[in-house]
Amino acid sequence: MSSGAFAWAPVLDLLGAGPRRVLALTYAGHVGGASILNDRKFALEHVVDDVEHQLDALGIDQADLVGNSLGGWIALRLAARGRARSVVCLAPAGGWRPGGSFDRWLRLQFTIGFYAARALLALRAERLLRLRAVRRWFLAGMVSRVDNLDAEAATRAVSAVAGCDALRFLLRHPRSADLLGPGEVLCPVLVAWSAGDRILVSRKGTREFMRWVPGAEETTLLGVGHVPMSDDPELVAATVLEFVERLEAELEAPVRSA
Repeated sequence: MSSGAFAWAPVLDLLGAGPRRVLALTYAGHVGGASILNDRKFALEHVVDDVEHQLDALGIDQADLVGNSLGGWIALRLAARGRARSVVCLAPAGGWRPGGSFDRWLRLQFTIGFYAARALLALRAERLLRLRAVRRWFLAGMVSRVDNLDAEAATRAVSAVAGCDALRFLLRHPRSADLLGPGEVLCPVLVAWSAGDRILVSRKGTREFMRWVPGAEETTLLGVGHVPMSDDPELVAATVLEFVERLEAELEAPVRSA
């Protein structure tokens, strides 16, 4: 939630090194994405609708989908609509009980982050974020290797949080942020948790999330935080490509009769 296509910049070249067409999409209500016209009726399902419309506009019927955090849940929702050949979820959101203690704690964290980002921008964030201590203070919950982000990248991340209408509306109307089960997902799924995640730390939520996708593969990425793409782009790209290429090889393998 609150990030944009820029978060994928560290891994795009790695993922697209072969013949694949690799695209990073920005969600509705996020900086650079489609506008939200009615905040009172806004819900996360509308973001899923918007991504599906983007796929339609690009002429893409099905794709290998990769999503981080909220994007993992969105990818599964799209898979339940038949739009995915496969899904890789990186530190995905969902699984906790709506209105429960973890849900309330998470809402508090996002509220603090949203207003802290707005305060930083009001205080000329581009100057403050030149200071390593300030970058670590604001970004430590998102990434493990804060020093991988320079002042420009940190300013972009702060601006994305402060300017995220979707986040602002969801904080104003909490029930619209409920992440319910995605429905039946028939394609292959890999769930990659981040060992250094400081945001999605609900063990019950993790177990419930895996119950949403019975049969999904599961792994843990070491040395990365909630947004692993900047922490270790090589590890993230290798994880995604190994999964997708293995599935492709299985599909291309000749069927042997007994």
